[in-house]
Amino acid sequence: MNIQKKIRPLLWIWLVILTAHCNQPKPSKEENNQYSLGEERNKKSTAPQENQRQWLIKTTTATESDWFAHILLTAREAVLEFNEQKNTITGQFNSPQKAQYFNERGDVIATTQYSEKALQLRDIEGKLLWQVSFEDGKIKISDTPDNQISYEIIKNGNYFKVLAPNKSLGEVRFKDKKITAKGFQAFETEHTANHPAFGVLLFNTFALEIRLILLSELLRDERSILNDKKKA
Repeated sequence: MNIQKKIRPLLWIWLVILTAHCNQPKPSKEENNQYSLGEERNKKSTAPQENQRQWLIKTTTATESDWFAHILLTAREAVLEFNEQKNTITGQFNSPQKAQYFNERGDVIATTQYSEKALQLRDIEGKLLWQVSFEDGKIKISDTPDNQISYEIIKNGNYFKVLAPNKSLGEVRFKDKKITAKGFQAFETEHTANHPAFGVLLFNTFALEIRLILLSELLRDERSILNDKKKA
């Protein structure tokens, strides 16, 4: 009898819990679809993209190295992180000849357009900021279409010289699977071969955002790669 008295309250509690569970509304078909779509988005965001390339760039001294920037390139976009990952520029490649670059707020800060002989970087109003032209073993970067006064990255044997008008800014060298661009600062990143694009990091009078956009464009422009291979 005592056992029955003890069991009855437990049975009553169990019946109350079971009834409450059965009366809970089942998720609608729409809610199920939303959950499935959310899962699908997460799967897509974490899946590796084809033709993805990335570079972690560090500033180096004789004793230490610090995080400087990270560049991610795919066939459709560029993601440029800098300032200790507090700032991000996103590039959207509308076509092989055109691209737009956005800040964190989604504002267009620059556009690029290719012609047969050059790459032009313009502001949102269409004003020319910099023009990049490609010659035999040389990249010229100027703020005028005629390239009369220009910065240059010149192939010299197995390394690249980086020049401002009437001034040397440094060199880009390759050793032990690492590229080092050394001038007012030293920058380092891992790569499979030397590449002139990293010379733009030494243009210390350029805004950092502009240097990273130019670096991104040169890394995806086959003409700069061909210049690198042509006289290697």
